Amino acid sequence: SGSAIKFDNVRIENGTVIYRSATGTDQRFEKLTATLTAPSLYGPYQANGNLTYQGIPATLEASLGNIEFDRPAVVSLRLGLAERGNLAFSGSFQRGPSVNLSGRIEAESGNLSTLVNTVIGGKVPLPALEQKLVVHGTLNATPATLALDDMLVTFGAARATGAVNAGLEGGPRVDVVLEVGRIDLDKIMGDIIAQAAAAPPVRNQPAAPGTGQAGAGRTAMLLPDDIALSLDLTVGAIDYRGRLIRQLRTNMVLDDGRLALNQLSAQLPGGTEASLLGGAANGDHGVRFQGSVEMVSTNLREFAEWLRVDLVNVPADRMRSLSLQSDVSLDSRELLLSQLDLRVDSSKITGGLVYRLSTRPSFGVTLTLDRLNLDAYMAAVQQRLAPVLPEPTPRADGASPQPPLAVLDSFDANMKLQVGQVTYRGQQIRDITIDASVQDGVATIRDVSVSDLAGGRAKLSGSLVAREDAPAGELLFDLSTRDPGRLFQLLNFQAPVEPARLGRLALKGKLSGTPASFEVDTALNIAGAAMTVTGSMGVAQFPPRLDLAAEGSHPDLAQLLSAFLGRNPKDGPPLGDVRLWLTAKSGDTDALAFNGRVEAAGGMATLEGDVNPFAPVPTFALNFEANSGNAVRLARVLAPNYRPVGDRDRPFVLTTRLSGNASAFDLADIVFKAGDIEMTGGGGVSRSGERPRVTAKLISNDIVIDPWLPDPALGAGPASPRAPIPVPMAGPQGWSREPLSLGGLRSIDLDLNIEAASIRHGNYVVDSATLAVLLQDGVLDLSTLEGGLFGGTFLAQGQIVVADLPTMRLTVRVKDADLRLAAASAGQPQQIRGLLDLELDAGSRGNTEATLISAMNGGGRFKVREGVAEGFDLQQVSDQLKELDSVAAFLGLAKAAFSGGETPFQQLEGTYKIGEGIVSTDDTTLVASAGTGKPTGTADLPKQQLDATAVFQLTEHPNAPPLTIEFTGPLAKPRTEFRTRDLEAFIAQRAVERGLMRLLPEGTTTT
Repeated sequence: SGSAIKFDNVRIENGTVIYRSATGTDQRFEKLTATLTAPSLYGPYQANGNLTYQGIPATLEASLGNIEFDRPAVVSLRLGLAERGNLAFSGSFQRGPSVNLSGRIEAESGNLSTLVNTVIGGKVPLPALEQKLVVHGTLNATPATLALDDMLVTFGAARATGAVNAGLEGGPRVDVVLEVGRIDLDKIMGDIIAQAAAAPPVRNQPAAPGTGQAGAGRTAMLLPDDIALSLDLTVGAIDYRGRLIRQLRTNMVLDDGRLALNQLSAQLPGGTEASLLGGAANGDHGVRFQGSVEMVSTNLREFAEWLRVDLVNVPADRMRSLSLQSDVSLDSRELLLSQLDLRVDSSKITGGLVYRLSTRPSFGVTLTLDRLNLDAYMAAVQQRLAPVLPEPTPRADGASPQPPLAVLDSFDANMKLQVGQVTYRGQQIRDITIDASVQDGVATIRDVSVSDLAGGRAKLSGSLVAREDAPAGELLFDLSTRDPGRLFQLLNFQAPVEPARLGRLALKGKLSGTPASFEVDTALNIAGAAMTVTGSMGVAQFPPRLDLAAEGSHPDLAQLLSAFLGRNPKDGPPLGDVRLWLTAKSGDTDALAFNGRVEAAGGMATLEGDVNPFAPVPTFALNFEANSGNAVRLARVLAPNYRPVGDRDRPFVLTTRLSGNASAFDLADIVFKAGDIEMTGGGGVSRSGERPRVTAKLISNDIVIDPWLPDPALGAGPASPRAPIPVPMAGPQGWSREPLSLGGLRSIDLDLNIEAASIRHGNYVVDSATLAVLLQDGVLDLSTLEGGLFGGTFLAQGQIVVADLPTMRLTVRVKDADLRLAAASAGQPQQIRGLLDLELDAGSRGNTEATLISAMNGGGRFKVREGVAEGFDLQQVSDQLKELDSVAAFLGLAKAAFSGGETPFQQLEGTYKIGEGIVSTDDTTLVASAGTGKPTGTADLPKQQLDATAVFQLTEHPNAPPLTIEFTGPLAKPRTEFRTRDLEAFIAQRAVERGLMRLLPEGTTTT
């Protein structure tokens, strides 16, 4: 009997136990050394020993009480796997009609990652499992069932409770219910990142067998049909990216090879709720899931911030809400979204899309968008005045960029899109259709069209190939609009002219062939001008190979200028047509050979050289030449009413060499000829700042201005009146009140230096003239205008500051100027001869001529040496006053003396002040041998009125009253009046005295 058999001391030394599963996987327990004792076959049993598992030492302790029918026996089991983990069980075992094992089970591992690698026999980094694991529960097992109740699982800082129930008869069935309080995913991810950063770099290793291209040689995953599983998981909170994911719930059932996902839902930041429902089953391509996804977000901006999506440039009142509903299907081949309904704010997208999970990206899209207001989403983005194209840069690896069409051979796609309305840059785009596909490097465009493109229409159709072995394609395009301004606004293009003048715009053409050689045939019509571009371009390589020719024309240059410059086509003489030719052809280098020619208004301009638009920074080196046999006709192209004096058949030539790039280029070897004027020099243009900056340094021969001035006899208007005194004079209509046009000074920066042998205007000649002008940021500085003037020197400096109320200042210094030459040059009578020194400092503020003159302030001084005042003879008046006793005779003589003759003087000197446009002097003094004069008074420049008085005191007649002359009235023609009452009385009194003296006897004295 069993009670007669006993095991006093059974030992196993260095044994091996092999467990082979149904799949053929072996588990080996080696170096088994154990001791087994039992008084009888019915127990009690006691076993102790040790072994190695996967090379790791392990210990075993087990005991089993007396086994009696229908009575429980105490069971104890303890397994130890060194520091990797321990398992302990204590309970009872009962043999009877139903075998039953029940008790408490405890399992612990200090590092779950190490334990898992021990079990699977690998060395796979599992940072997420680098945590301590403790499992407690109550085990109840029979041959048909297994239940683990009151389960408590601690994994790191996370705690979970639940139960596991399994049915072992037939196909296994496992039911798991688990409730987790909180998981700190941020900490787990942080540990993973830290461990990855500390790990040594992995060197390139041969790919493991079976790896390689996605999907190549893989066996599709299938759901098992011999096991049933159910999972009911609840996680209260998950810490992720500093926020909480709440109420994660999962309920799924696997049975008979089918998976039912009854619930997968969570509450995400931003008032967002997401859920996924559906089922999965085995199909021809592995497991295929079909279900539906829903998501609703009431604070989309907060949700996006949590996902690290930057919405800083999206206005705060946009991206506020989102709702998503869609059917979803997924297997090893593709992801399919159908019955899609996506709403973001007030926009709605419906339709579906499919993405092929293969090594070659492949997708299909069928979507409809009702409306989208892009302006509302881009309001915070800085809008540029014109499109800014990024400058191409070389690739980091030094390789040339891919050909532009190579991207078409990198994916396959099929797209059908319908868009109802898009608002962009204040313009409406309506009824957008995109029906196109890309397959094996061939783009087939069935219909890409816009029925309302900011008032115009656009259509694209045909095919475009990216592979040489594909049939040649043909792409047709057609764009037209009657309102180019709206189209320009949509494209963020600031036209150089008022778009309303351009009339209808039409662009039409085709592109046919293969990447090695596309034939180009394009036509553009705008503002009545027509241009065609024909030729070929090969884009199979970089840089592309081009051989293009453009030809354009307009039957009436005046009409074209009317559109682009606002020039009245009825002004000036007929200009005839204008024609344009351009060619660009690839050569042995990356640069293009460029040639251009324009013929118009009897002149011609050419541009010839090399252009390299494919360099990291596009460059050019071009020779420019413009010439005309009639410079005046050429000038009248832009100024139709310009009709100068003299002969009009004057040659015009301008040549220079341009080299550099679009941001900065040099103007070398400048030669400018207009009539007898010849200038040479160099300069440059920089476009790196807010506005273009032009620098030029020129040397000129004699510059004679008169032949280029408008001819008054031909309708240029009457000459301005000449003033007898050197002050600013208004025209016949007075000072203009039209706003000054100074806006152009803000459109460009300029640094100009000109040295001329002389500058001549009439008889005015400035010898060895130097001009230096600096214009920057709307401030025009006349740094220097100097030279020889009337035998002396001349220097002027000034400044104009462009603002809402412009300011101006002027400084003039004249030294040793011969007034006789000045008067002759001005065509005026020689009133004063001598050498003049003059200083002027004036400033003003205003936006019209009238306000500038009225606000003028400043002053200065003048001095004339070694002079002669012409027009009166002060010495004659003094001499005759000695002899004349008749008032009438004296007055006649005085008027005769102030109507001719001359008065030498030693000095004429004084100062003047300017206040609110009124020039005044009160200290001017004329010192002559016959007497002294003191002119005082004011010249009202705004009103153009003079009010001045000159008082002359005769040196030889100190007791005689002074002679006074008054000048009043218009500056252009003042009235002259003599004030002689006191002097008349003086003469009359002296005449009486002289008469009485004659009546007295000789020798009589008077007192």
